[in-house]
Amino acid sequence: MARVLVAVIALASFCHAVIREEDFAAEDIIVRDIAILGAGASGTYAAIRLREDYNLSIAVIEKDDHIGGHTNTYTDPETQKPVDYGVLAFWDYGPAKSYFARLDVETMAAPPEGGTTVYVDSETARNVTDYQVPAFSDVLKSIAIYGNESGKYDDILLPGYWNFPSGDDIPADLLLSYGEFSQKYGIDNFYPMLQIIAGVGVGGVRDIPLLYVMGFGLDHPAIQSLLQNGLFVPKSGSNAEIYQKAYARIKDDILLSSSVVSAERDEHDGVHLVVQTSDNCKRLIKAKQLLVTPAPSIQNLESLDLDDQESAVFVSSTPRPIHVGLAKTSAIPRNYSVQYVSSKVAPDNYLDMYQDIKHDLKIQSTGPEELQLFRVLLETTSDLPLTEDEAKAYVTSQVQKLAAAGTLNSVKPPDAAAGSGDAQTANGGAVTVEFKAFKSHSSVMWRLPADEIKAGFIQNLYALQGHRSTWYTGSLWCTDFSSNVWAFTDTVLERMVGARKKDG
Repeated sequence: MARVLVAVIALASFCHAVIREEDFAAEDIIVRDIAILGAGASGTYAAIRLREDYNLSIAVIEKDDHIGGHTNTYTDPETQKPVDYGVLAFWDYGPAKSYFARLDVETMAAPPEGGTTVYVDSETARNVTDYQVPAFSDVLKSIAIYGNESGKYDDILLPGYWNFPSGDDIPADLLLSYGEFSQKYGIDNFYPMLQIIAGVGVGGVRDIPLLYVMGFGLDHPAIQSLLQNGLFVPKSGSNAEIYQKAYARIKDDILLSSSVVSAERDEHDGVHLVVQTSDNCKRLIKAKQLLVTPAPSIQNLESLDLDDQESAVFVSSTPRPIHVGLAKTSAIPRNYSVQYVSSKVAPDNYLDMYQDIKHDLKIQSTGPEELQLFRVLLETTSDLPLTEDEAKAYVTSQVQKLAAAGTLNSVKPPDAAAGSGDAQTANGGAVTVEFKAFKSHSSVMWRLPADEIKAGFIQNLYALQGHRSTWYTGSLWCTDFSSNVWAFTDTVLERMVGARKKDG
C-alpha cells in the first residue's frame, strides 16, 4: 500500500501545474529570504530568531486565525481569568528561559498539581478498586534509573538526531521494546507517570521501540527537570502571553488563515509558493529557502509537490489522533481527576495500563476554584480518528457512564447541583457536560520496527534537511516538548543560514 501511495504522489508531482509569476499582480507577490510554514512553537520561534538574530526577511503562512500551535488558553468571560488546556508548562532546557526573557514574559515555577486521581475501567467507568498506585519513593528510584540510562544517549538524541548511528552502531537498548527495557531495569512502576507526562502507549506500550519513548517522548533533560522541579510557566497564568508578544513583533510578516495550495521547490532557484489567503485571494511567495514546521505526513505536505525521496520517508508516518478541551460538569467533584484505564492494570501490572484499549481519556480538575472546570485529554489509536463532534460525544458518554455507575458517589458532595449547558441524561439523572473550548491536536508519529531503524530510517529522514531548499523542524524531528523543539530549531537555523551563505 505504501508503495502505491508513493507512486500516486510521484505521478501527481509530475503532473502539477507550473507556477507563472505573470499570473499574479505585483502587489500579490511577496519576496523574502525565508518562507516559514506554520506558526506554532517552532515556526514562531524561528520567525523571531531569523528576523532579529540573522537579520533575514521572512513570510509566515499559518492555517489558523492565530499563532501558537498547541498552546491553547481559555479566558473566562466573567472573571477574565485564563485557563491553559493545551501546553501546560515548560521544561527549563536549552533556550527556553532566554526566549521568555526576550519576549518580556516573566516566569515562575509551575505550581504543583494537587487533588485526587480516580482510576476507572475504560469499559464500565467503575472504579478499579484493586489497582495499587505505585509508592512515590519507588517511582523516584525508577525515574533516576531511567534518567541515568537516557543520559547515555544525549550525544545522539539531543537536541535532535543529527548524529544518530545506523546498523550495528545503534546502542542495543534503543532497539529494545519499551516492555523489554522496563523489565531489564525493573522500572515498570515508572510507566504511569511517564504516560501522564508524555502520553505514550495508548493501545499498549510493551511493544513500542524504546527509541520512540526515550527519543521522541521523554528524554534526559525532561527527567532532570522533573527531578529538580524545573518546570516553569508565565507569571500571568496564561501561556498564550508568549504568542501574543511574539505576534506583536512579527505580525506584519504573517499570513493568518492561509494555506499553500501549490509549490515549486528547487535546489538552486529556491521556492515558489502559491498561498490561498483569508480574503480568498491567491498570493505568490518567492523565497530562497523554506522552513516546514507542521507534522511531516503526506497529507499535511501534499501541496508542496513532494518528490520520490520525500514521499518514501513521509509515507512511514502513523496518524496520532488527539483532542484537548475544557469542560464544565458537576458530575465530577472539584479537585478530583478521572483517568480511564484498562482493567488489566490491576493490581500492579503497570505496563498494561492502556493495553488493548483504543481510547486514552483523562479528565483533570483545573482552573480557578469557582469555575468548576476540567481539562479533557482524549487520544485514540491510529486506526480510530475522531471528528470534533465524535470526540465530544465520546467524552460526554463516558461522563454519563461514570455518573450512572455511581463511581464518585462516595466523594461527591450530596448537595452538588447540576451545571449549566446542554443537559445529558443518564439513568434519569441530569448529567451536564458543557464544552468551553475544544481543539484537535492530532499529529503523526514514527512507529517503525527496529530493523527499519537499523536500515537507516533516521538517516533518510535527516537527509531531507536542505533538500530542494527545504528545511524542517517541529516535534517529529526531536522530542515533543516546546523547550526541546526550540533547542532543535536552533540547530536547523544554524545549518539553514550556513547553507544560504555557502550558496551565495
